Amino acid sequence: MQKKEILKYCSNVHVISDIFSDEVYKSKKNFSKGDVFNIFWEGQGNNIIEFDDFNKIFNEIEKVIPIAIHFVTDLNYQNAIKLKRVTKSYIDSKFKNIQTNIYEWNNANLNEIAIKCDIAIIPSSRRHSNMFLNKSPNKLHLMWKFGLPTLTSFSHSYKEAMDAVQLDMICYKKQDWIDKIIYYYNNDKMREVDGKKSYNYVTKYHSDIAEIHKWDKAFMTLNFDLKNQ
Repeated sequence: MQKKEILKYCSNVHVISDIFSDEVYKSKKNFSKGDVFNIFWEGQGNNIIEFDDFNKIFNEIEKVIPIAIHFVTDLNYQNAIKLKRVTKSYIDSKFKNIQTNIYEWNNANLNEIAIKCDIAIIPSSRRHSNMFLNKSPNKLHLMWKFGLPTLTSFSHSYKEAMDAVQLDMICYKKQDWIDKIIYYYNNDKMREVDGKKSYNYVTKYHSDIAEIHKWDKAFMTLNFDLKNQ
């Protein structure tokens, strides 16, 4: 969508994803689950308020299957009026009956916690839905590089990526989140199949080398007069 808008003003537009060589050093290999279904979320502390619209969904899911949510994020965040708050206090208030774990965001925690979880989520609250619609696929690509099957709210880039891999993991409404999480809880084999499908796709088409080649291609389209520099 961003490319489509920019093309109105410039015909030379290239879409290049982030490089994650620092964040990703190993991927998920074991897709069997334990006593609880481990759900992974990562993001900046300020984005924790996405769960204003989602905590009730997960509290409802907990009544059907045992879940634990793992947050890799900042230990503090700013609320809507820019006051500093403790992330753990927010999470404890939203998930009273669910096992939750919080880990400070760093590359080691990000990678190690991700591959120990069963599934990742990228939800978007109603208040941020317009911004989310046009966000890049970078976070989804990161989850896929960990080998994690990932459920998301709808965005144009996420839908395009899911279609490329032939995955049905976008949640459009509350019931989608409930149905799909329970489905993947009950289907170890499909978690592995979909995790590997997305991993194979992203490592082929969005590897570090592939993204660097896109930069090379973009620069080659520019008409630099190096002799006059």
